Amino acid sequence: MYTNRIHRDDCAGVLAHLIERALAGEAVDDLYLASDCEPAPLHEVMSWLAQQLKVEATETIQSPLRRRASKRCKNARLLASGYEFCYPSYREGYAQVLREGGFLPAKV
Repeated sequence: MYTNRIHRDDCAGVLAHLIERALAGEAVDDLYLASDCEPAPLHEVMSWLAQQLKVEATETIQSPLRRRASKRCKNARLLASGYEFCYPSYREGYAQVLREGGFLPAKV
């Protein structure tokens, strides 16, 4: 099952980017998918998180998302508008959250 996500800073950044384009009189489409650049299977994300936290991922992940369709959202229109992600995948995004929470050392 594929999942899509976006870091809070990129979510705010996307909104600011599109508002700035509109205020500058630049073309803005009616719809953008604000999702990071790497849809990933949930088990892959959870395994990566377990590895970063140095814990063993032993349990099957149960999620209410299983009832929904698995989709890979594409953010091509957003990228074409000129937006550049600060956190282009779950790895960069969750690493920042883990650093902020004190679970990973600060970036040097």
